[in-house]
Amino acid sequence: MAFLKKAPKKDNVSEAGETPVLGRGHNSTVGILRFAHITEKAAAMAVNDTYVFAVAENANKLQIKKAVEARYGVTVTGVRIVASRVKEVRRGRQLGHARGIKKAYTTIKKGQTIEVS
Repeated sequence: MAFLKKAPKKDNVSEAGETPVLGRGHNSTVGILRFAHITEKAAAMAVNDTYVFAVAENANKLQIKKAVEARYGVTVTGVRIVASRVKEVRRGRQLGHARGIKKAYTTIKKGQTIEVS
């Protein structure tokens, strides 16, 4: 009955044996940041080292922090999250909905900047 035994787990390690490989697992930062949310308010907040990003619906603060640090090479000091609800809209008799969005206000270390466009 050896075929019923579980095979030993392989570590998620690259061929060099030192750095873990980023995949689509729970530690991955792929798909967390959707786009930079650029508005007048966001541009005014960038002066105070706060940048706004649209993020995945299931992302938490720690994942967002790691994703921003990995993509832009900055040190994140704080993350605040705002999730706007889906709104019903009407066009004549037709009912529809306007999509909701989850935004993350990330504060970075003084003196560092992010080039968003």
